[in-house]
Amino acid sequence: MAGVQDVPVSVGRAARHARSIPQGGARGVRWLPRRGDRWFAGAEGGCGAAHNGCVACRACNRDKPNKTLEQWDDELRDLLGGMIMEGDRPVSPGSAKMFRVAFDLASERPGWPPVSTERLWGEKTGTKFEVRLVNTPFFARGISFGDHVQVRPDHERRELVFEQLMSKSGHSTIRIVYLQRNLRGEIEVELQGAGCSFERAGQFEALLAVDVPPSANYLSLRSWLGERAREGILELQEAAISLVHKTQLSNYP
Repeated sequence: MAGVQDVPVSVGRAARHARSIPQGGARGVRWLPRRGDRWFAGAEGGCGAAHNGCVACRACNRDKPNKTLEQWDDELRDLLGGMIMEGDRPVSPGSAKMFRVAFDLASERPGWPPVSTERLWGEKTGTKFEVRLVNTPFFARGISFGDHVQVRPDHERRELVFEQLMSKSGHSTIRIVYLQRNLRGEIEVELQGAGCSFERAGQFEALLAVDVPPSANYLSLRSWLGERAREGILELQEAAISLVHKTQLSNYP
């Protein structure tokens, strides 16, 4: 896989000033010419400015040239064996193109979160470098399903990285940690009855990421979950509570 570096001024200038990328070998080094490339392809309306540029070896430049990020994402997933792309790609209700967005996580306490980066799916919007999230996060705080976020292409990591929250959807994100897993069926039935959806992570079997839609009675659900927490059945974590749900609560921090 080609090494990638920041582009100094523009894609065109990067190509003109390209030096060589060393390719290691047991008996020496051979040098591969490199070229300026666009992160968002010209076919997708990508410009030639520095923020849309990267430097790639000739082979990568040849293989990618008019592919969309979605197509390149699929190829990277095959190449890396799923190391940076976990899970299946969801289908957008509006048939929009889907991209994986990386959220770098700050440590909250020793050992938590158990990962340094969480990756969520987002669908393309009409605004450049802005996607609408279609996942509920397991670890990232302050974001929810349906939120619009701004992303930036990270040339070295070859992925899109979260930059900032642009608009809230009205959904809330809560997390449930099962302390008594034999009762999870009862809890999930209650969540579904409240209009919530949830996601599981195979490597964290006791963890549930719950999306609370704006129409849900969060006051009632929170009270019920609080009782289960006091009984030692679960832990409740409020990762992102929307304004519409905060207005239902008189004691929210």
